[in-house]
Amino acid sequence: MSDEEKPLGRRVLVNTGMTGASNLWTIVTTVIALPFVLHGLGLRTYGWWVLLQTLSASTGWLAILDGGFATAVTRAVASRASVDKEGLLGKVVGTSVLLFAGLAVFGAALVVVVGWPIIEWLGRVPAHAAPMVQTAILILGLQVLAELALQGCVSCLEGFQRLDLSRTVDMMRRAGIAGGTALAATVTHQLTWVEGAAAGASGLALALCALALWTQTRGFRLGGSMAELRSLSAYARIVFLLRPISAVYTLMDRVIVSAILGPSFVALVDIVAQVQTGANVILSSASYALLPASSWLEARGDEGRLRRSLQDGTRLTLLVTWTLSLGVAMLGAPGLKDWLGTKFVVVAGAVAVAMLGVAVGAVAQVSSNICFGIGRAGLILRASVIGVVVDLSMSVALVFPLGISGVFWGTICGNLVTVPLILAPTARHLGLEPRRVFTRSTGPVLPALVLEAIGCGIGLALGPTALSRLLIGVVLGGAGAAFGILRWGLHAGELRRFWEALSSRPASGGTGTVGR
Repeated sequence: MSDEEKPLGRRVLVNTGMTGASNLWTIVTTVIALPFVLHGLGLRTYGWWVLLQTLSASTGWLAILDGGFATAVTRAVASRASVDKEGLLGKVVGTSVLLFAGLAVFGAALVVVVGWPIIEWLGRVPAHAAPMVQTAILILGLQVLAELALQGCVSCLEGFQRLDLSRTVDMMRRAGIAGGTALAATVTHQLTWVEGAAAGASGLALALCALALWTQTRGFRLGGSMAELRSLSAYARIVFLLRPISAVYTLMDRVIVSAILGPSFVALVDIVAQVQTGANVILSSASYALLPASSWLEARGDEGRLRRSLQDGTRLTLLVTWTLSLGVAMLGAPGLKDWLGTKFVVVAGAVAVAMLGVAVGAVAQVSSNICFGIGRAGLILRASVIGVVVDLSMSVALVFPLGISGVFWGTICGNLVTVPLILAPTARHLGLEPRRVFTRSTGPVLPALVLEAIGCGIGLALGPTALSRLLIGVVLGGAGAAFGILRWGLHAGELRRFWEALSSRPASGGTGTVGR
């Protein structure tokens, strides 16, 4: 790695590490909090809580209100920072903050107006519970207000390549939500207090993120600009069409199950979805830093490093995601028994199907982030439209014969269509052969999977109790996966190059950018 490459390489590795730490923290907090919230509220009220969160702006339908501007802001800030145009940088940051403030006010008002009719219909809320749910919806409006304003600050920080700061704030927010909701559910058993805890944690995270952004922008003046708004809109309008598609992908399983099987089954599908989300956040952490980094490289015309990012990034992402997915799929039954209790082991089969869906989707994850970074969101849009139609239709068709597992089989069908439609054009755009990218990315992962499967299998066969099966499987399976990764998954000298990048001095500068 040359001296010129080290600052960006170091920043990408630090960002990836912090994203991984943040996402791992998300998993930990979810694992700890979910049993308390589930048992504290009960299945029916927990189902209402899940439906409420489908209207949030971080994990729900109202994420579409960012209008694609979140990705557009990250790309614009990264591109401007890469060529050191601080005057323009101040305008794009100021415009972004004002834009998201307006979106936050609109989102809060929208929740207050439409929230009750939606939750009443999907959740089949009886008359005696209506006041409680209506109050929770008003509090949800405050949560959405904080979430959308927070998204504007986060997008700017990520454009500065400071995912370390944005992820630190996110870790604090997750801890606040997990701890607050678990405590509220256990002590009060009331939906309103649980929602209040989530809204309070989001508000605190907004204050912290705004402070972090201020530290990055002290060196130049901020200001709104209609020209910058038009520039952001030109790219955001493409990404905006992806927001409802993404929301459909994330939330349609819960809606389908609620409408067909009832709100109590929403709690079961949410348990599987939480496990799937855990795997997805690990997948995201392994590749998300490439979005602002690819914008930085594209602005400088460095196609060689973009090609290496696609090839090596896909391989490294699959090393992490496939081994994780296999372990969770094989050890899901004993894990669920010790986590939530014997009666929830029934969803272990659905968990295994969900992990297969994560593994399939991971193949195109790096390609997707690079496409967003270099301004080819239209490619993602076309593939996602086709994929969501397949996913939705197959989920509805399969939920009758297969139960809640059917919606996760629908996800696999959608991913099998979407992945080649994203990976192949991206590889060709960068001058690479798609088949070669795929084989060179997947081949080195297979030995680690075989060794991991043997280790997990031994644990399942030998352990006398659920806990012992889980522990033996994790130790032996993890050891097998680690050996396979170190022996066959990583290229010669790759760990040394990573260490060199991390050991290099970060680039100086008031904005926290790299390679200036």
